[in-house]
Parts: sequence; structure tokens; C-alpha cells
Amino acid sequence: MSSARKQPPAKGKQQVEAGPKQPIFTPRNVGILFGALLVISLVVFYKGFYEKKVAEIADLEGRINTQIQTNEALKRKAAKLDTAQKVKAIMEEKLEAVQYKFIKNQDEMREFLFYTFPDVLMASNVRH
Repeated sequence: MSSARKQPPAKGKQQVEAGPKQPIFTPRNVGILFGALLVISLVVFYKGFYEKKVAEIADLEGRINTQIQTNEALKRKAAKLDTAQKVKAIMEEKLEAVQYKFIKNQDEMREFLFYTFPDVLMASNVRH
């Protein structure tokens, strides 16, 4: 015989009888779970995809505006190209006319300092 016996319930307290267990996946629970998953997926989509694409679009619009401004500046410069080429040609002609006055290398510098410069000083009456 076993020494353990079932004890009768205490007086005044009724024993709660457990009914049949309810299933976990009821339509209501599945609906709540589906709704939560839907909300989470929308938040992940918004944070991970939508905000990045909006930032990328803004960056591209900024690049487009910068390129438009650059193109307009280049068009203005291109309109002035003919005038600049004419000025350059005139300046090169004038430079060729006075090129002999410029010192080009060290030999010419030595020649200037020893021969031409003292004559210029004497002609201008500059003395020590």
C-alpha cells in the first residue's frame, strides 16, 4: 500500500474544475498577431526604405541644381570666348613687341647686371 492518499478538498473551498483547454490560434489571436506584424513591417519599410529614398532623391536634386548652375556659368563663359581669344591674340602681339626687354635666363641676367644696369644707374644720376 502506498502511504500517499488523496486528500479531500478543504471544507468551504470548492475545487475548481479545469474545463477543456482553449486553442491558442483563435481567429481573434491570429488577427491581433497579423495586425502587429503589419504595423511592424510598415515601420521597418518607412525607416529602412522610404526615408533613405527620400534622402537620396533630395541629394540627387541638389546635384542636378549644382550641375544646372555649372552649365549656365559655362554657357556664359562660352559666349565670351571669342572676345577672350581676340584679347589674347592682341596681348601676345604686344608681348612679342616688348619681349626683348625681359630677362629669360641666367646668362641674360648676368649680362644685364654687369653691363646694362650700371649704365641705367649712371643715366638716372643715382649715387651711393
